[in-house]
Amino acid sequence: MIDSRRIAPGSNVEADLCIVGAGPAGIAIAREFVNHPARIVLLESGSTSVREGNQLLCRGSISGNSYPPLHLCRRRVLGGSTSYWGGWSRPLDGIDFEERSWVPYSGWPFTREQLNAEYARAHAIWNLGEYAYDSPPGAESSETFLKATQNSFEDVFFKVNATRFGKAYREELEKAPNLRLMLHANVLEIEMDRDQKTALSVTVATLAGNRFSVSARNFVLAAGGLENPRILLASRGVRESGVGNENGLVGRFFADHLHVMLPRIPLNGRQPPSFFHPRPTGEVSVRGGMALTEDTRRREKLLGLAITIHNPDNPHDVVHPTYSNLGYSSLQALVRPLASGEVPDLLGYHFRLVLQDPVNAFALSFRRVVKTPWRAFAIGVRAEQVPNPNSRILLDQERDGFGMNKIQLDWHLTEQDLDSLRRARRILESELNFPGCGPEKAQRGYEGALEITGASHHMGTTRMHRDPKLGVVDESCRVHDIRNLYVAGSSVFPTSGWVPPSLTIIALALRLADCLKRSF
Repeated sequence: MIDSRRIAPGSNVEADLCIVGAGPAGIAIAREFVNHPARIVLLESGSTSVREGNQLLCRGSISGNSYPPLHLCRRRVLGGSTSYWGGWSRPLDGIDFEERSWVPYSGWPFTREQLNAEYARAHAIWNLGEYAYDSPPGAESSETFLKATQNSFEDVFFKVNATRFGKAYREELEKAPNLRLMLHANVLEIEMDRDQKTALSVTVATLAGNRFSVSARNFVLAAGGLENPRILLASRGVRESGVGNENGLVGRFFADHLHVMLPRIPLNGRQPPSFFHPRPTGEVSVRGGMALTEDTRRREKLLGLAITIHNPDNPHDVVHPTYSNLGYSSLQALVRPLASGEVPDLLGYHFRLVLQDPVNAFALSFRRVVKTPWRAFAIGVRAEQVPNPNSRILLDQERDGFGMNKIQLDWHLTEQDLDSLRRARRILESELNFPGCGPEKAQRGYEGALEITGASHHMGTTRMHRDPKLGVVDESCRVHDIRNLYVAGSSVFPTSGWVPPSLTIIALALRLADCLKRSF
């Protein structure tokens, strides 16, 4: 493991494979090459813990629909999003891979069945146990929650395990004799040959002021759904439009999962079906939900949608993640080492973050220890966003400390997104059978505009398609017309589905690793 701030300015690091980003995708690919003859360089912008200076590099502007601040929905740290995620896992539905007549720009270049082997391997990396999403042994169903005569929704299960990839695989990566894990390494651009057909090197900078390059036979961008397009767009040494952007698609089709929390419903002493509660089984918890059936989606021409049931009085049991409170994360970073008699890293930095919002930070910590009883329940909605070329990542005029253009996120929902949500909501309300929550009461309680929140699942910005006029990368995740540049992560998703993206991210990363091995 190398501190890039100590690399001599102007030097060049040589490798066979250079991976940009040490999140779940980058780490999954790097692990496939441990003890391989190829020389691997894994570049990570952050360190082994969150640092203020690194996080400030994530700042950007937002236009269009409201969205969380960009520096709060990403982490520049070893392990990336796995350093704070909830760890909800499920594969995409088979229908999500299809070209659907009612969903423009839909269709993956392969089927769900063709990805099942990689899904199973991703399970092992994530420590999720057996790759199976049928009803777990002894689990009840949700049938008491909906009318028995209705069948628009079906039971689904999530596996939950918040594995921290940075901690889980740090030692393995450090000990690999053929791998250099370089921290504090910020990639500013890709250097291309004159014909724009071959990537030659990447330019790397650190906050200490030194700059160097990494040259390799193959490159993989695994920096996330915002940074992947940013790096491609900022690489204007040969062509002003950037790398891989001959058809103007880089950064377009930005999508997120639409999260909606419907109003709370009092329980009045009752309990919601235990089907929806987390059930620990070793390291992994299983949690139930309900999703629109494939037949319903086809018949009603709806986008994917699922619901889960939550305790609205417990801030840790909500459909919206709590990561946006950095003070809470910093309080954890202070308490854990102190409890072990150790001095916390970055003591002043974490203490300042706690003081910015101490009430919320301590309240979240209190609710982690003291479980909140169920006095009511809320229905959390997770919905698919239709691919939209007008929803996109752009380069802002404002620049960061390296002189690199910051990100502008221009997030746009379509009328189809909203209409699909409204119609699915009406179907749900008509089928509810929970006592005291009939259709009339539900209708009165759910009136008003939907409050839609993005889940910070950044998808679609370097989408996959066999036709270069419809996608940035091909079915092998290689940038069209560039022989040695690949992209990993949810930025390659052609459609988002409603399922959390992480398991598919890792499965696609393993598929890409196999492709790279064949090239070597």
